[in-house]
Amino acid sequence: MKKIQQQQMKKNIWKFYLYRVFCSISLVTPIFVLFLLDNGLSMFQVGLLQTIYTIVIVLVNIPAGIFTDKFGRKNVLVWNTIFFLLLG
Repeated sequence: MKKIQQQQMKKNIWKFYLYRVFCSISLVTPIFVLFLLDNGLSMFQVGLLQTIYTIVIVLVNIPAGIFTDKFGRKNVLVWNTIFFLLLG
């Protein structure tokens, strides 16, 4: 039984690394910055928007531990991925 659990854990480790890589890739940001610059925002304003976005992400991640405790880690990871795909 313990050997089966270890095998399952090893399978989940590479899946988690793959999940983290794809969630941390931000291919849209450079294009979004160029879009904002083209629409008349200054680089300072773009930086300010990015700063606000980062602060909001940090503040939203704090209660994620509470949700994880209540709903389970796998469910929270799935919903987190769906949420970030929609925000894209």
